[in-house]
Amino acid sequence: MCGISGIIYRDNRSPDLQEIKMITDLITHRGPDDEGFFLGPQFAFGLRRLAILDLSPDGHQPMWRGEELCIIFNGEIYNYIEIREELSQAGYSFRTGTDTEVILAAYDHWGLDCVTRFNGMWSFAIYDRRKQLIFCSRDRFGIKPFYYAKVGDRFIFGSEIKQILPFLTSVKANVPVLMNYLACALEDCNSDTFFQGVLKLGASHNLVYDLRTHDLDIKPYFKLTLDPGVGELSELETSRLYRSELERSVRLRLRSDVKVGVALSGGLDSSSISAIASRIYREQSRLPLSAITILSTDPDTNEEAYARQVVQHCGLDWHTLMADNHAYDDHIERTIRNLEEPFGSPSILLQHMVYHRAREAGCIVMLGGQGGDETLLGYDRYFPAYLMSLPLRRKWSGFRESLRSSQLSALQMLGYCGYFLSGSLRLRHIRRKCSFFRDPFMDLIDTDLLKTLAANNCDIVKLQIQELTSSQLPHLLKYEDRNSMSNSVESRLPFLDYKLVQTALSINNNFKIKDGWTKSTLRRGCDDILPSEIAWRTRKICFDGPESDWLKDRKAIHAVLAESRILGEITNKIPNPIADPLLLWRLYNVARWETVFQVGS
Repeated sequence: MCGISGIIYRDNRSPDLQEIKMITDLITHRGPDDEGFFLGPQFAFGLRRLAILDLSPDGHQPMWRGEELCIIFNGEIYNYIEIREELSQAGYSFRTGTDTEVILAAYDHWGLDCVTRFNGMWSFAIYDRRKQLIFCSRDRFGIKPFYYAKVGDRFIFGSEIKQILPFLTSVKANVPVLMNYLACALEDCNSDTFFQGVLKLGASHNLVYDLRTHDLDIKPYFKLTLDPGVGELSELETSRLYRSELERSVRLRLRSDVKVGVALSGGLDSSSISAIASRIYREQSRLPLSAITILSTDPDTNEEAYARQVVQHCGLDWHTLMADNHAYDDHIERTIRNLEEPFGSPSILLQHMVYHRAREAGCIVMLGGQGGDETLLGYDRYFPAYLMSLPLRRKWSGFRESLRSSQLSALQMLGYCGYFLSGSLRLRHIRRKCSFFRDPFMDLIDTDLLKTLAANNCDIVKLQIQELTSSQLPHLLKYEDRNSMSNSVESRLPFLDYKLVQTALSINNNFKIKDGWTKSTLRRGCDDILPSEIAWRTRKICFDGPESDWLKDRKAIHAVLAESRILGEITNKIPNPIADPLLLWRLYNVARWETVFQVGS
C-alpha cells in the first residue's frame, strides 16, 4: 500500500526532480516506510511506501522488470500467489515476495488484459519503454484513488488531489458538483471532482498515455454481470454459497506480513467479518484478532453492547475509544484536509478516529465491512425497490413484514416509496428544502441523474449496480481510503471482492430481502457463527456519532456560513434555523472546505 505521483511533460522537456519530490512529499502519510523516484525521458514517477508484503528493501519502488518495464503501485493484489505460480509455470522467475513484481510480470505476459486476472484493489502506472507508453489502471470498484489533470504543458496524476492543486493557476470550485452535493446530497457520481480541472479515473478503467503523441485513451475493462446459476439455487444453497465465498474473500485479505485488525461497529457486516477473520487469523498466527470500536457518549447511538457480544463470542483483542464533542473539534479541520472534498456527515470523522486508534494499536492492516449494505440491500431506503419487485398479491404482506423488521413507521415507509420512486417528487422536495439557493444555481442540479435514480429503484439489480458504481459506494470508498491512509493504515474490504459482489447480485431477488429482513442471505449464512441478537438485529445505527450535540451551537455555525464567499454567491440569506441538520452540515462543510483549501467560485 502506497501513494503514487506522476508528472508527464507534454513539451518533451527533461523532468524536474524537485517537482516530483514536492508532490510526493505531500502524501508521506500514505507511505512512511520508504520513498523512491524515477526520472524518465519526459516524465517522472514518485512513490511513498507503506510496507505490507515483503518488508525488506526488495519491495522498493519504483520497481523494474529488466530495463523495459517500471511500475509505481498503490494497493494489494490478493491473489498474487496464485498468479505468480501460473507465471512461474510459463517461465517467469521472481526475486521478491511482493505483489508489485507479479503485476509487472503479468503485464509483460498478458499486456493490458492483465488487470482482468487481478483480485484486489489498485491504482498503478507502468512505464513501457518498448512501446513508449504509460499504462495506468484503477481497480474494479475504485477502492484505490487515481486523480489527474492537464495543466499547461504538464499531465499530472497522483493518489490525492492535493498533489495537483499546486499546479493550478487558481483553485476554483466545480459549481455543478457542489450543487449536487449541497441540494441533493450526491457525491462522486462521475469523473468530476469538487475542484475545477481535476478529474478522477473511473473505477474499472484503464488509462494509456502515449509518450510520443501525448494522446491518452481511457477505456473500461470490467462490467458487473450476473451468474444465472446462482439465481436458480434454493435459499439454503444460496446462503451456504455466499458464506463460502465470503470466507474465501476474508482468507485472501488476511495475507499480510504485518499485524491485521478489524473495524468492529457491532453491526451485522463488521461482526460477520470479525467472526470469520478471527477464526482464520488464530489458526494462522495463534493470536487473537484485534478489534477497534468507537463508542458514543449518546446512548441512542452507542453500539458498545452489540460490539461487546461479538468480542466475547469471537475472543477478540478489543480496543475502544470514545467520541465526544472535544474529539469532533480536534478532528474536523484535519479530516477536511485529509478528505480534500466536502463529505456527507459528521459521522465520517469517527472513521478517522478509528484508524488513528488502529495505528496506535499496531494494526497496519484493517478489515472493514464497507460494501455489505450496497451489495446485500442493507439500508431502509432499499425497501421501495423490494416492494416494487413483489407481485401485486404480496405487496401488502410485504409492506407489513418490512415494518416489523425495520425502524420505519408506516408513514415513513410510504414517504420513502414516494421519494425514491419518483424523480419529480424528489426534485420538488429538494427545491422546497433548498428554496434559499439562487435559481441559476439550482438549475445546475443534475435532474437526469435524479430521474435515473428513481427509475433504478424500480429494479433491484439495477439499483444495486447503481449504488455500487455511482450513487453510494464511490464516496464511501473515498472516505475509507483517506481516513485509513492519513493514519498510515491499509483498509481491506472483503465484501468488495469482485467474485463475491457478482454472487450477491446474482442471488434470487426473493432472497435478497426475505419476509422483510434486509441482508437475509448474510443473516442466514452467518447465524451459526454470531450471537442471534447480532445476526437478526433490526436496529441499524450506521456508525453515527452524537451529531445533534455537534451541531447544537447554531450561532457559531452560522457565523462560519456568513464568512463563506461561495455560499454568499449561490444563496440568498441562509435561514436560521435550518430544519434539516445534514443540510446544515453540508453548508458548514463547504464553508470550512473553502477556507482550508482557499477555494474560489
